[in-house]
Amino acid sequence: MRKLILLALLLLGGCAHKAPELEGVINKDKLPAYTNSEIDPSGAMAGAELDGAFYDKYWDLKTTDKPEQVLEFYKKAWPGAKVTKEDDYTELTYKFPGAEEGEYMTARVKKDGTIHLGECLKMGKHKR
Repeated sequence: MRKLILLALLLLGGCAHKAPELEGVINKDKLPAYTNSEIDPSGAMAGAELDGAFYDKYWDLKTTDKPEQVLEFYKKAWPGAKVTKEDDYTELTYKFPGAEEGEYMTARVKKDGTIHLGECLKMGKHKR
């Protein structure tokens, strides 16, 4: 019986899907990558200067899970996040604890399984 339990635990542990690493993220503990996703190589990581005062670094992920599952994951991770719905996506915007004025994180969840994550911080906080 003991061997059977140990085998079951090993099999279950082997099936666990590890969340992808978001290269260059500053607030790792506040910007989680969705567990059942992979980095989308066609849009992987980029950044853009906003108004000369902020820098937005973003990552594109892909998942086969339903958009509702992904949205629940981010709603749980970011209590109180602002939710915006458009025709082909839903976006959560989160002013995280410790954020300076104008800093935020976003998770845009598209119906096609694309997850677009963003970390907008004051200039100089991100390494380019």
